[in-house]
Amino acid sequence: MEAVRDAPKVDGPCPSDDGVVRVRRAVPEDAETVAQMCIVTFTQTFGHLYSPTDLDSYIRGAYQIPVLRDQLQPDSSYAIFLLSLCPPQQQQEKEQVIGFVMAAKSCGLPHPDVQPDVEGEIKRIYVLKGHQGGGRGGLLLNTGLDWLKSQGRDSVVWLGVWSGNSAAQRFYERNGFKHVGEYVFPVGETQDREFIFARSNNQR
Repeated sequence: MEAVRDAPKVDGPCPSDDGVVRVRRAVPEDAETVAQMCIVTFTQTFGHLYSPTDLDSYIRGAYQIPVLRDQLQPDSSYAIFLLSLCPPQQQQEKEQVIGFVMAAKSCGLPHPDVQPDVEGEIKRIYVLKGHQGGGRGGLLLNTGLDWLKSQGRDSVVWLGVWSGNSAAQRFYERNGFKHVGEYVFPVGETQDREFIFARSNNQR
């Protein structure tokens, strides 16, 4: 795994109390920022569930910077959108990434009804602790859904969510998703029970 040393800071207080939220599509130059965001948010949310060995093994395999650079190419089958908090006069210079959503044109979840050639997936959606609430999760979800629609991959949209994350499940249900299956997701030697959710495009 390529190191994430010297990655831009993605946690901590906003440099200004009157910061504004903005969303933009990540580009290949953002790969280190995305990797750091993935590591921080996954550890914040799930780190307590795993041994240090399992957590380190998963992180090293899941968030490799060269892979993320490929996924961030304009012609990629993936799109990652960054949620940032910025002072209104210096949005470019002082950007502080506080969340992201990752969407894929082709769903890779193990469900018999998945049609990967026409159905997309919300792969990841996270907001840093301390910045959650205020409709930010909904903003990211809708951004991912809008991108899938623009790609013609929203006839059915799929996603996976940890079985123990009831708050996330309620969030997706409020946004029209339904629990339709489950599968096992390995994190090192740990075997997590994951729920599969799906939503038809006429539910939005």
